[in-house]
Amino acid sequence: MAQESIRLLLLSFPGGVALATLLDEPDWRQYRDAFGEFRRLFLKLYDIYTTRRPGWNTGLHLAVIELLLFLHSYQDGQSATTQQAGLSNMEAALHFIHNRFHSPLTLIEAAELSGLGERQFHRKFKSRTGMTFIDYVQSVRIDEACRLLRSTDRKVADIASSVGYQDITFFNKLFRKKTGISPREYRKELLL
Repeated sequence: MAQESIRLLLLSFPGGVALATLLDEPDWRQYRDAFGEFRRLFLKLYDIYTTRRPGWNTGLHLAVIELLLFLHSYQDGQSATTQQAGLSNMEAALHFIHNRFHSPLTLIEAAELSGLGERQFHRKFKSRTGMTFIDYVQSVRIDEACRLLRSTDRKVADIASSVGYQDITFFNKLFRKKTGISPREYRKELLL
């Protein structure tokens, strides 16, 4: 039943026919994801399913579509290493940020990973994301903190530490700057 409802949803938007073919695959396939995108998508599915907030059913369908889109990009029969080699400089840097946001990250590391000089990397990164490297890392960290505030009962200080901030005062100020409210207020609003 769920597979049929996903098929109908896929068929209802442009490009969905190609994704619907993934539901018909009779053979098992193996995928390797060196950058953790599959993990992130499955964690998102799990979070939506277990928290069951209003609209969770729609959110679950959308997350499945996102996963199918990602799988579809691998469907061309290319190996994961071939696809990794085809990643743009910025995609490699973005994957690096999304998988290591909890650790100290530097522009120098990201620039080296992308094979660009620092100034060129900074300019291309801002052009691609609309943010500076630091702003982007902070946004990724705050987004993860929001997810943890929604889906766990961990203390704010523990969440701050797990997303890369040891200074709770700085984390609280940054969280307020990015969301307009404190982490405690954010969690409290979810309970209303």
